[in-house]
Amino acid sequence: MSQIEETKIGFIASIAAAIGISIGGGVWVTPVVAGSMAGPAVVLLGVLAAVPIFLSFPSYFSLIKAWPTSAGHYFYPTRFLFPENESASQLVGWLAVWVMTSLGAVVIIQYILIPGAQIFNAFVPMLSVQQLVLLMMTFSFVVVWFGLRLIGWVEIVLSALLLMSIAAIVLPGFGSVDTGNLTPIAPSSIGGMGAAFALLYGIAAASFYTIDFTGGVEDAKNKVTQSITIAAVANITAAILIGLVSVGIVSHTQLAGETLAFVALEYLPSSLLLLVGFGAVLAGVTSDIVFIMIMNRYVKATASDGLIPSVFGRTNKHGEPMYFLVVLYVIAVATTFLNLPLNVLATCLTLAFLTTFSIGPLIGIRLPNQFPELFEKDALQSTWYLTPTIVRRASIGAVAINAVSFVYVSLQTPLAFLIYLGLVAVGTAFYAVRWKQADIIPTRNADLSAD
Repeated sequence: MSQIEETKIGFIASIAAAIGISIGGGVWVTPVVAGSMAGPAVVLLGVLAAVPIFLSFPSYFSLIKAWPTSAGHYFYPTRFLFPENESASQLVGWLAVWVMTSLGAVVIIQYILIPGAQIFNAFVPMLSVQQLVLLMMTFSFVVVWFGLRLIGWVEIVLSALLLMSIAAIVLPGFGSVDTGNLTPIAPSSIGGMGAAFALLYGIAAASFYTIDFTGGVEDAKNKVTQSITIAAVANITAAILIGLVSVGIVSHTQLAGETLAFVALEYLPSSLLLLVGFGAVLAGVTSDIVFIMIMNRYVKATASDGLIPSVFGRTNKHGEPMYFLVVLYVIAVATTFLNLPLNVLATCLTLAFLTTFSIGPLIGIRLPNQFPELFEKDALQSTWYLTPTIVRRASIGAVAINAVSFVYVSLQTPLAFLIYLGLVAVGTAFYAVRWKQADIIPTRNADLSAD
């Protein structure tokens, strides 16, 4: 595997990339679906969805400030979770990235793009949904092929256009809100409220994937935590505003199975309806670019440790794993034509997200006892909320909320849970085989003595 130092992007580009992975195609769909389940309470649930996110901040931010590295959802558990049991730590890190990468290859890359393609197709029917998905997918892969610097510039432009399109779509809707649709505050279904919360939390927490390209950000110890915070607030705000406009303009009983395009038809002039599709396309592409780039970091990290064959970690001159990108593109294109049951796979993604977003808090519970020297670093001591007590207690709260959400979603869609378990079983078996076949050893560790 060629050793190429990772290109660095600046603070603005890191914010743009964090917003790009956070405000994806799902924000055009999920708040509307959540509104159909919870009614006007979708606004309150959007606020509540921020609670486990902010409870996770201390653990994630401690890790970032102690060791800013890419592929954090692999490296952090493998190096910090069970320091007394290297194999168990590595298995957890491997399963976290394996589930996301395997789902990414089969469904995430196209799933992110489908909402925008479907909405845009309604206005430009000469291009089919599949054709639009393939066009956007190909553009995303081409951008990623040319490395982090181009990704940063593209994300700055696309994320700025995305935020402007959301404002242009949502803000005019407040003048059409019918206050009668905002009562009662919530329908009688507690189950609908729980499902709506899980959906909103799942999309709002996507900003945590920023830790997976932290190593490519200048002054990462100070800037990445700010990027994550800004992206999380932007995502939560967008979801709340879209949810409020949706249930305020259209009764929540009519929103089942609909998207923001359905709501926009009620108040936007026909000349601006194309903006809905344009915004959804931007949301999908910005997320796709960053997510593909993050999967590349997972592959380079696991290849460096010997978990996967080194050929997949071999990079092009721009620092991206070229053979993996080609294989990933072929799989993504092939699965576009399979018409997979996206509703079940979307629930699988929610389970995978809940697992991934528990990594930081799980480490945070043990961090004060296992690595007390970490809290002696200047970067942590200068931040008032990164104390051992706050990190531990906030992490316990985040893990508890994630666990309850995971159980609830699993009970709601048992088939998705079985698929998730199948992926975990396959990943565990693969790890066992590689553990016997190859030298699976950490190629680098965090230097906690450095500041």
